Amino acid sequence: MNQGMYGFGLPPNYATRVAPPRYDQYKLITTTTSTETVPFNVYQMLVMVFGGGGNGASSTSTFSGGGGGGGFAMGIVNVIPGQTLPTITVGAQGGTSSFGTLLSSTGGANAATGAGGAGGVGTASAALRGAFTASGGDGGTASATATIAAGGGAAGSPYGTGGAGGACSTSGTNAATGGGGFAGASGSIASSFIASTGGGGAGYPSATITATNTQSTGAGTMGTGNLASGGQGISALGGISSTTAPTSGQSGTSNNSSVWVKMLNGQLDGGGGGTSLNTDTVNAGNGGIGGGGGGQRSAATANAQAGNGGFGGGGGGLNASTAAGSFAGAGGFGGGGGGASGSGAATLSGGKGGIGGGGGGCSTGGGTSTAGTGGV
Repeated sequence: MNQGMYGFGLPPNYATRVAPPRYDQYKLITTTTSTETVPFNVYQMLVMVFGGGGNGASSTSTFSGGGGGGGFAMGIVNVIPGQTLPTITVGAQGGTSSFGTLLSSTGGANAATGAGGAGGVGTASAALRGAFTASGGDGGTASATATIAAGGGAAGSPYGTGGAGGACSTSGTNAATGGGGFAGASGSIASSFIASTGGGGAGYPSATITATNTQSTGAGTMGTGNLASGGQGISALGGISSTTAPTSGQSGTSNNSSVWVKMLNGQLDGGGGGTSLNTDTVNAGNGGIGGGGGGQRSAATANAQAGNGGFGGGGGGLNASTAAGSFAGAGGFGGGGGGASGSGAATLSGGKGGIGGGGGGCSTGGGTSTAGTGGV
């Protein structure tokens, strides 16, 4: 058989390439290049392109929205060994990424005060096999007069449109939502006084907080559960608690199979990170692969940290009151960063977006406020 003609094995004289049953090797390219060549014995490539994430907004007196997630495009490209590939452009923050003229993904927009940035879009040539596009998730919108902050949107992905950052519309003060995950939005906050939500997991959202007490939620690939602890796999749950959390701060887990294979097969199966509450001395837990980071609520503890999202998961939201040097959770690859809020003279930072994810907003009541940057 002439592999140069047929690519993946087919009967003789059948000059059509077909996709393999799975892809086991990958290369992540993060800088623009025009010298990338096709490896030996490779006759077709599945190419995925992510746009850059938008920045979150920041404020020392009012509300702040999250940045939009970058668009996504993919397709199978026929190649021969030794061939020089088309120019691969990697967009800067909020910029457009492309693979020659075949695939292109625009970046997410920056947030403007309380309005979240719009997600980017993807385009793919109709000549490609297996072509698929998805828009990035919109950044969360903060729509009140308080010091509240929303999370960033996730990048588009093979899961579909990126999850939106959590909306934050509380009439009180000190609330922050997590960033979106691959097709899984963060939880939102409505009618709450002091609260933070975890980041969205891959394919599933976290909970919405509607109560008026102090609480945080964690988010995994299956939503939220009843204990403040990380999940143990695809059927496990993120943490949620309202007043007590004896096992809070635990991180989600998953098996160690290739995250890229898992993403393509829709099997990002990590649990969500656990919450950390007002009385806890530990930080919120990180999400497992595909899981969102846990929400963090800390009244005065310095250097508090909301949970980071796992691959494809959003970062957790942070409410740190007067705590100094505290951070919302960063998004995993493609995940949006969490929002950060505090009422006093806090020094806070919104969570950074993972590659293609939007940054989280940040609002304080007079301290130092640093918005999360979009991922590139």
